[in-house]
Amino acid sequence: MIHQNLNLHITNGSFIIEPQTNEKVKNNLIIEKNTGNVSLGEYTLGINSEKVIPIYGIFGTIQINSGAVLIVITEKEKIGNIYGTEVYKVKKVGIYPCTKNDSRLSPSQKSDDQIYLSMITDVFKQCNFYFSYQRDITHNAQVKFDITKPTWSTADDRFYWNYYMQKSIISLATQNPNSGFDDFILPVICGFCAIRPTAINNQPFIFAIVSRRSRYRVGTRYNRRGIDDEGNVANYVETEQYVYLEASKQIYSYVQTRGSIPLYWQQVINVKYYPRLFIEPNVSTQNSFRKHFKDQRDRYGGQVVINLINKHGYELVIGNEFAKNIEELHDDRISYFHFDFHKECSKMKWHRLSLLMDQIEDNLIKQGYYHVNENGQVVQEQTSVCRTNCMDCLDRTNVVQSVLAKRALNWQLRESGVLGPQQKVEEAPEFIFMFNNVWADNANAMSIQYSGTNALKTDFTRTGKRTKMGAMNDLQNSIVRYVKNNFMDGVRQDGYDFFLGNYVVNPSAPSPFVTVKSPRAKVLPFALLGSTFMLFFSIFSRREFTTSAFIEIVFWILLIAGITQQIFSNGEDFVNKPSLIRPHYTSQQYGGGAPIQLDNIDVRKDKEN
Repeated sequence: MIHQNLNLHITNGSFIIEPQTNEKVKNNLIIEKNTGNVSLGEYTLGINSEKVIPIYGIFGTIQINSGAVLIVITEKEKIGNIYGTEVYKVKKVGIYPCTKNDSRLSPSQKSDDQIYLSMITDVFKQCNFYFSYQRDITHNAQVKFDITKPTWSTADDRFYWNYYMQKSIISLATQNPNSGFDDFILPVICGFCAIRPTAINNQPFIFAIVSRRSRYRVGTRYNRRGIDDEGNVANYVETEQYVYLEASKQIYSYVQTRGSIPLYWQQVINVKYYPRLFIEPNVSTQNSFRKHFKDQRDRYGGQVVINLINKHGYELVIGNEFAKNIEELHDDRISYFHFDFHKECSKMKWHRLSLLMDQIEDNLIKQGYYHVNENGQVVQEQTSVCRTNCMDCLDRTNVVQSVLAKRALNWQLRESGVLGPQQKVEEAPEFIFMFNNVWADNANAMSIQYSGTNALKTDFTRTGKRTKMGAMNDLQNSIVRYVKNNFMDGVRQDGYDFFLGNYVVNPSAPSPFVTVKSPRAKVLPFALLGSTFMLFFSIFSRREFTTSAFIEIVFWILLIAGITQQIFSNGEDFVNKPSLIRPHYTSQQYGGGAPIQLDNIDVRKDKEN
């Protein structure tokens, strides 16, 4: 059993993690600060030389230049009970570097360590983490696994977000089974979880949504697109809608997935609102594409692929490539549907989503859902999943997934007797209000972790209709996205890569944060700022406008226009790129061969990519 309450003792040379139990002889976990080495054993705990902190779990350790950093859960929040277990959210963590005595480090290493620590903090700020002490919640209700084994050993590798940080303890647990290491290893998922006790027609049940974000190909919106050589795609999330009927103890589950279009493609940020899109003619495309869908079929059965991107402009070309590769699989277990969301639902005609539902209805009937009856018997299994994508797998995807989830829920609750044969959940105002808001909260959580802002189109998810106020909120979020994606996401990408172990600190290597800016990148932003100031000064500092004043104002306007044109013409010099794992692509030279460049095609200015 995983320890639920522990004491962290911080000494000069070690972190000592002591289980809060009544046992006279305790197996304490000992982590050496300088090396990060882990051992298990008794320890004579001092009084005056130690700091003692109550904690609720070990998130893991990670190395920086000065040594090991210990991350522990210092505050948790109970979300609710599902799967027969309590699920908690990580509310606060303690981040403890190995030592304050860093005199042996160079100034550059000290500076780098502060950056690494801030990256860890930022990941915790933008991501939601969840865990359970009793059950492996990396798996949905439909997955069969051996509950007698340690939780970490049965975890779904894709969703075990602190796996890298726990590798040292896992290695010892593997080498020394049943020695006590297992009790300190707490798998944590990243994504979203909401558990709501509710009722319809005076019949109580638990309604829950659990979204599990994959730890593979993780990143920010324009820094992680498409597929890798192992078949992993960017922004991959499994979302499960779970229902537990308290009176009859029946369980219903419905699972969906989302993920980037599984091709080698990028959008290279360059200050423009719509970055140029490149499809790389990689020789591994077909193999990686097959790997992706083989993994999907092995895990979930059939695939109902719902592609929501535009059928015109630059999105059309990548949509056609997607369809062509699906067709070349020659797999009748994969059904492909391309629904132009923006065209069909333009001008707030959101009722036209019914066109998509009609197209895939036969597939949804065959797909079914997971159902465990009152006797604990599995009477129905979900035989396929809907794999939905748009360009970002955020806003359009969120809307469609909520519609699919509502359809499944209507079928489930009718079968269970909670709803009458002709009733819909939409007719239960209190429930549908909760349902819509939970799905909108899920959309926001998924969006913040990838794009840096709340999701677009959540007014429809929350209210069932598109509103002008919602459109205004979308405009605001789109502007914030533009700023973050161009000028802040390089640092956010570094945070993910460091947190997940894609980049490992090497104290003997040069600082990865040393960058050389081009002269124009150093000068033009200040020139633009100064010219803008002078323009406003020229306008507002005068009591009357003479010809010379007018000429001066025109001069500053022309200068601002020229500087702006230079910035947009050389946009890649001004954006924030990752430092730890540097991108191999630019608009001038793209890794893997000559790209299909899609910026010369007429682009409709939609509000969401």
